[in-house]
Amino acid sequence: MALNSEYGSLFFVVLIGLTLIVFGAYDYVNLVNSIENAETVEAKVLESDVVGSNTNFRPVVEFEYNYEGETYISDNIEPARFSNSYRSRSQPENIIEEYSEGETIQAYTDPSNPENAFLKREISSSAYAPIIFGLIILIGVVVRRTDYIHTKNT
Repeated sequence: MALNSEYGSLFFVVLIGLTLIVFGAYDYVNLVNSIENAETVEAKVLESDVVGSNTNFRPVVEFEYNYEGETYISDNIEPARFSNSYRSRSQPENIIEEYSEGETIQAYTDPSNPENAFLKREISSSAYAPIIFGLIILIGVVVRRTDYIHTKNT
């Protein structure tokens, strides 16, 4: 009975790891496609600020733009689903420095998803997090399983 319980738990952990890897890969491909398909639009900066406290700060740049006759507002600096956060206030301050309120800037929008324009055509390091966590989980399972087999055979 203990063997089935162990395999059930092992299967569940492997499933979580694989799910994270698949989700991360799917998200990464979508980000690459958004960047490759993006069209340049003129945008106006509405707000530029750093939010957060203690050791969790993030830059916020809200901007307004028109695409095919519709007006949109976005705050995506990069096309990633999750934005980077920083331990110190200085890093996000450096990012927002180039976006002054009222300034006209260049933004990018994916025609298939025009409401989610972004300012930088690059992929945030946070986009890799699900893949990395999934790999860590799978490596942990392999190490644990190898240790279990080694211990059982000695």
